[in-house]
Amino acid sequence: MGESGLAYALRGLSGRLRWHCHFMQKLEDEPVIEHNNFARSSDGLRAQARTNAKAKKSAGAPIENLQGDLF
Repeated sequence: MGESGLAYALRGLSGRLRWHCHFMQKLEDEPVIEHNNFARSSDGLRAQARTNAKAKKSAGAPIENLQGDLF
């Protein structure tokens, strides 16, 4: 028999709180990760998206996949 709805919700909340605490501790220990990408291949993507948005005269940077098409 499955667990009750309340037990399921509390287990989910507990997991999210654990992840939140882990992530906050990581930010306190290594504040540089707040401003740098974990994946160095992503460096420059925001600047490129802003440049493309300005060239198209659109309001903001669109989320694009690697081929340049909108999701």
